[in-house]
Amino acid sequence: MRYRLVRSIAGTHSQGITQVAFSPDGASLATSDLSGKVCVWRTWTGTLSHYYTPGTSILALVWANVNTIFCGLGDGTVISLHLGNEQINILGNWIHAYPVEHLAITDKHLASGAHSEVSIWKINDPNQYTIVEKELGGPVKSEGKEVLVTGLHWMTPPRRRAKGLLIVTYMFHGVFLFDCQNWTLLRRFGQDAPGVMARSSLSPDGSRLAVSNLVYGFDIYDISTGALALAVTHEVGKEYPVPVLYIHGGRAILGGSTIGVVNIWYVDKSISRKMQTLSVSGAEKILSLAAHYDTDTDQFLIAAGAMDDTNSLMILWRAEDPRSTDAGTAVFRTSNAVSIERAARGVAFIVAVLMAFAAYRYFDIAVLSFSAVIDSWLGCL
Repeated sequence: MRYRLVRSIAGTHSQGITQVAFSPDGASLATSDLSGKVCVWRTWTGTLSHYYTPGTSILALVWANVNTIFCGLGDGTVISLHLGNEQINILGNWIHAYPVEHLAITDKHLASGAHSEVSIWKINDPNQYTIVEKELGGPVKSEGKEVLVTGLHWMTPPRRRAKGLLIVTYMFHGVFLFDCQNWTLLRRFGQDAPGVMARSSLSPDGSRLAVSNLVYGFDIYDISTGALALAVTHEVGKEYPVPVLYIHGGRAILGGSTIGVVNIWYVDKSISRKMQTLSVSGAEKILSLAAHYDTDTDQFLIAAGAMDDTNSLMILWRAEDPRSTDAGTAVFRTSNAVSIERAARGVAFIVAVLMAFAAYRYFDIAVLSFSAVIDSWLGCL
């Protein structure tokens, strides 16, 4: 399976794209930028369906449902955007003293991270009112190092009675695990990691955490033990907090860079292998990554936001079977097509069986009818 470029859109965002995110159903793709614009695109056609201009930089973005988006702003506020009625709602008061750079959502809660601050919002209804339930205490400053939140993730550990965990990564202080039942700190790890912890991604099963660093690539930690399970080295360019993202059900990882490429890595418990390098023409800094698997068409999609001093791009790739391409144009054998083909074979087999029973009365053609059944059965294999 290889990824091929579907489209690259420039000109809509005047400054660097900070976030890209697929809607839960994959039908829409949201992008935000430093100029304070949020755009919502139709994934399959690339047409712009909605745009919003809250007035300040948009640094974080997450979908609550197919019609509601939460955004973290540069002025310390969190807003919700409603695609149905074109409304912009400010949640609560000015809660953060710093720009909101990270958001993570679960069924009942929204977590926001700004500099050293982490706030927990209780979501009664994304379309109505949301209140701050808890403000988590962060790690104490040590050795003059600044306290900076670099990632937020919700997870529900297996065989655990608690409501779940909130995982917070800090650039210089490691990974913190908070109990969602009483918001107490359960444990921490990674504070002695080589390099610093930048962007992070939790595997779909919640067992591993991938963390990009500013030096050589990304590290993978075991959540249950806190041990460093794997270190993956690839060229990232300048020291910059580039994104990292689990895809393909946790069997692969995307790694951003500042040299105009996105790397796709196969990862296992103790091994890694580069699968493909996606080149970005026209911009060097890959600031954000998103991925979606479409069950209806059995296709994987990757989106990226990129920028340089003059350009801001939104790029979309789609996975293809290299055996089913013709002159660079994909001919997909989707799951629907496979299902139709199997159904047709099944119908042919049933018809042949009925014909054989009908012909049973006539012994002189029974042998031929039975042969037709066998040929039809072999065709279904």
